[in-house]
Amino acid sequence: MDLQQNGHEVVGVDNSPLAVKVCRERGLKDIREISVYDMGDSLGVFDTVIMMGNNLSLLASPEKGRELLEKLAKITSEEALIIGESNNVYQTEKKEHHVF
Repeated sequence: MDLQQNGHEVVGVDNSPLAVKVCRERGLKDIREISVYDMGDSLGVFDTVIMMGNNLSLLASPEKGRELLEKLAKITSEEALIIGESNNVYQTEKKEHHVF
């Protein structure tokens, strides 16, 4: 929300209805309930893509990774940055994280 509060145009994308609801409740003005694999020109053109919350796992295989990067290439400017974060699933005690 800091980016939005500092005057930047922010568009959120998530395929989880609950995540979209939480984002709206927290004040995100433009949040879309869609899969990243369904993103298209209607979102606009972006200078930065931020993939938080272990979303780099969406690059799960060479095929899926290529598909996602091709989608991002269509909606980003020539100088765009992609910033991502990932978690080390082996540094957790939560067994559900180990299934990945």
